Amino acid sequence: MRQQHRTLIAVAAAALLMSACSGSEGDSDAAAASTAPVTTALITAESPVTAPPTTSAGEGAYCLLRREVDLFSDSVDESELADPELARQFFAHQLTLVEQSVGVAPPELAADIDIYVTATNGVIAELESNDFNVLTADLSAFDTPEIVAARQRLRDYDTAVCSIPKDPEDSSEDSSGFDLGAGPIVDQFVASLVEAGFTDDEARCVFDQLDFADPGGLTDATIGAAFVACGIDEARLEEIGL
Repeated sequence: MRQQHRTLIAVAAAALLMSACSGSEGDSDAAAASTAPVTTALITAESPVTAPPTTSAGEGAYCLLRREVDLFSDSVDESELADPELARQFFAHQLTLVEQSVGVAPPELAADIDIYVTATNGVIAELESNDFNVLTADLSAFDTPEIVAARQRLRDYDTAVCSIPKDPEDSSEDSSGFDLGAGPIVDQFVASLVEAGFTDDEARCVFDQLDFADPGGLTDATIGAAFVACGIDEARLEEIGL
């Protein structure tokens, strides 16, 4: 199989998972010190974060809690959220942390925190209706100008007061064009392959054949097997122009 076809699917698959994570967890705010992936231990929502009393600007309960949210979000590898059970537990715990910020947030952030909590609850409700499949959930309703603006103000406060650095890659759209506001990631994946020349049926078949819960398994062999299973042979690929 030509390198072009392998690259097309591999890049689309990687973008699919990256986009699914960055959008559906309510846009975790900034990268922090911890990068250890959560691979075997399941996350539980019964692990409350007890914020200490306010001491000074940047070191109060709110900032400490925001750092906890940041560290927690950064501790999970994006691709792992393709596992519905891990996604369920991740978002439940994420909501626990976010809700705790309501009682410790400074008054000027109260309205934005309310928007953030409502949006996070909405994300979880949409995921629940899709059995926590982050690839098929439609999260476009949670990328509205109001929510985006509230998120940005919270990030600005995190940076200015809590000294949490901004993630230079933080965006609802990744470099491959997958966009939280444009509907389910699977539909965007299919659309990208259709644009390349595949039929809708072929693109959806390829999606169904690939195991996105195991990104390490997206090899030349598994990608080639997906094409074969979908009846896409070398002649068809040449017809498409790949």
